[in-house]
Amino acid sequence: MQNDKRNYIGNDYKLEIFTITDFLTNDECNLISSLIKQNHHQSLVAGTKSENYSNARTSNTSNLSETHDIIKQVNQKISDELNILKNYSEPIQGQLYETGQEYKYHNDYFWGEDVDKYCNISGQRTYTCMIYLNENFEGGETDFWYLGIKIKPKTGKAVFWKNSEGLGNENKGSLHAGSPVVSGEKMIITKWFREKQYVI
Repeated sequence: MQNDKRNYIGNDYKLEIFTITDFLTNDECNLISSLIKQNHHQSLVAGTKSENYSNARTSNTSNLSETHDIIKQVNQKISDELNILKNYSEPIQGQLYETGQEYKYHNDYFWGEDVDKYCNISGQRTYTCMIYLNENFEGGETDFWYLGIKIKPKTGKAVFWKNSEGLGNENKGSLHAGSPVVSGEKMIITKWFREKQYVI
């Protein structure tokens, strides 16, 4: 059932996108942030049938496992919000952006030659959920190019958007960027859903 706390922020390009304030508590955000700090590495970008480091994405990434109870709980909460089975989703990733770091404009769905590598089994990415874990920094807004909106980070705030209906039905309106962090450090988690059950 649709959450009555959803705030739909735009429908240009027929993009389904909404936020939920206080989706996670401060304590939950702090706990997840501590997990990210314990183990992270330079972020990779999928492209040309491989994963590489790129100047377009300068953050650090942490792969968060359900061996931690908090990750298991958040995984389920996100899946319940979208009414999609959890096994249709990729594992949660944590991202740490330090001062000056960013993720330039990109789509979360796969396109071109990457479709063959990343979509043959589990299909295209359909939904994205991104949650801000802190707000004590400057910059770092999530900028949706075609919608002309920038979402300001707030601790515990979740942003959900629909990337595609499936292969061949991608929505270019989902193009977005993580603006550079001007000062401090930004922490988020991201979760992507697929058309079919996710198989690594």
